[in-house]
Amino acid sequence: MARRRKGNGWDEIIRGIGALVLVGVGLILFNSRMGGKPNVPSSGTNFLGSVLAVAIMLATLAVGAAGIFYLWKILAGHLHREKSHARSVSHQAHHEDGESTGFSVSEKLDALDWFQLEKLVGTLFEASGYRTEHRGGANPDGGIDLVVENVEGRVAVQCKHWGKWKCGVSVVRELMGSMLHEGIAQGYLIATEITPDAKELAAQHSIGTIDREELSRWVEDVLATENPDVRNALEKPEKICPKCGSKMIQRTAKRGKNTGATFWGCSRYPSCNQVLRS
Repeated sequence: MARRRKGNGWDEIIRGIGALVLVGVGLILFNSRMGGKPNVPSSGTNFLGSVLAVAIMLATLAVGAAGIFYLWKILAGHLHREKSHARSVSHQAHHEDGESTGFSVSEKLDALDWFQLEKLVGTLFEASGYRTEHRGGANPDGGIDLVVENVEGRVAVQCKHWGKWKCGVSVVRELMGSMLHEGIAQGYLIATEITPDAKELAAQHSIGTIDREELSRWVEDVLATENPDVRNALEKPEKICPKCGSKMIQRTAKRGKNTGATFWGCSRYPSCNQVLRS
């Protein structure tokens, strides 16, 4: 059984002061009504007057108690709202700063769509000193989502946002063919999970592999340097149309087999009909 939470002392103080005030007011009213003399009923009229005075006193006490209790409830409710508002503002500030959100980096990565993941990976490479060229999006990428470049040369990057699916050797072969066509000697394959055979084949052809755990560690390392671009890409990702770069708007399907389902549609519709599933 949960213990009853103790008050902070103010409620007891308010009740005590209220009780003293009520007793004082009652005595003053009663004394005034009786003329400051002891109540010795010498006749029926005086007796009835005394009863009436007592009734008035009790009614005054009841009204006063109700009034003070009502005022106390208002004060207590006001203080509670002030505290709740302060906690809400504090929580919102922490959330907007990307702190204390209650989600791990790995969980935040899972919340990204495939295009947001590409943007994040590009930002990670930029934080490592690379210049980034985006090849992916909704347009055909030829097996390469990003081409990053530094003083050592160009690197082809392929991102696979397949949830729980495993990337096999076929994905590595596709990337190898794209690299050969582009004349790029090095590459990276980034996916949630990569099979051992795929990792072995990739290593034989100068292709690095980064799975979910390695990507999470990379993000954490860059976040430790207080990089705002990576933090925004991870924690404040915008829904951007991968086809034209405009903002996406959440909509509800009004007809067809998916009636009632929500999805993200391009804000430039009907000029751009790109959609993303919610």
